[in-house]
Order: sequence, then C-alpha cells, then structure tokens
Amino acid sequence: MKKYISTSLLAAIAGFVANMAIGFLFIFIIPELEAEYENTVIFRPWEDPLMSLYFLHPFFIAFILAWVWNKTKTLISGSIWRQAFVFTGFYFLLATFPGLMLSISSFKISFAMTFSWAVGAYAQTYIMSLLYAKLLK
Repeated sequence: MKKYISTSLLAAIAGFVANMAIGFLFIFIIPELEAEYENTVIFRPWEDPLMSLYFLHPFFIAFILAWVWNKTKTLISGSIWRQAFVFTGFYFLLATFPGLMLSISSFKISFAMTFSWAVGAYAQTYIMSLLYAKLLK
C-alpha cells in the first residue's frame, strides 16, 4: 500500500508539472491562448477559491490510474515505454478524447486550446504510466 501511495503521489506531481509545462509552451507558441484563458465568461479567475480544485485533479487521476494499472498491467507486454504508450492510448481514447469533444462542442473555445489540452493530457498520462510501469510491476 505504501508503494502504491508514494508512486501515485510522485506520478501526480510529475504529471502536473508536465501538463503545466506543455500549457505554458503552447501559450508561448500561440500567444492568443493567454487571452482566451483570461476570458472570465468561460473560465473562473485564479482568485476564485474553486480554482484550487484544479490542482487536485492530477492527484485524483494518479490514484485512479494506479488502481487501473494494477488491474491491467498483465495485459500489456513489452518495455516500460511500450506499456506506458499502450496504457496511455487506451486511457486517452476512453476518457480524454470524449471529454475534449464535449469541450470543443459545448464551449466557445478554439481548436488550439483544445489541442493544447489534448497534448498536455497525453503527456501527463504518459509520464504517470511510465512511473507505474517502472515502479508498480
């Protein structure tokens, strides 16, 4: 249990850092995204206390994915890189892609923003999956 908790915490922090770095990279490449994020008609301002829940998201994901990893790890063979790639692909298709489709169809957000979320979510999950493949054998 201790290994599960410590790996999940490490995965959450690593995934969060990766996702944030990709977000900032996209804002650097496409400066219009910053103005889109500052649109308080769509997004809460950072000063809103509910925005603190944003920082809990990777921890929920990390613990849930660690549990799913433990249930499915025997189904994926190969190197840790391949295991992480396959696991991430399944998670992305099952959970992330439908959510992104709902976001772009329901909210007035750009394709660039949705694409940046997709890349960030993929990187976050891949890094978490690498840690699970390495540490939760």
